[in-house]
Amino acid sequence: MTPFPPALTDRQQQILRLAAEGLSRREIAAALFLAEGTVDYHERIIIAALGARNLRHAVNRAWELQVFRWQRHGDHAGYTTHQRRGEPPCEACRSGEAVYRAGLKTRRDAA
Repeated sequence: MTPFPPALTDRQQQILRLAAEGLSRREIAAALFLAEGTVDYHERIIIAALGARNLRHAVNRAWELQVFRWQRHGDHAGYTTHQRRGEPPCEACRSGEAVYRAGLKTRRDAA
């Protein structure tokens, strides 16, 4: 049984999501217009709330506790992410991939 996800403030959820995307503390601070010390403060609260050893572990715990949930779009880069997940690409990603490949072919032909 998965324990109920801990309550995190909106700001802490933002920081956790940006950390999950691979941003550094400095990048998170810049993206949210915060001081690095403020981000560090929130990171320590997130780590404690999720019972984690560090921020990377907190991101993993967030997935385990379903603080994050897979969404169809807005949570991935597209076609290749579907492949990485082992699922067939959705229609939007399939058509986006077709447009991308057509653009590559056009650029190669022009060169």
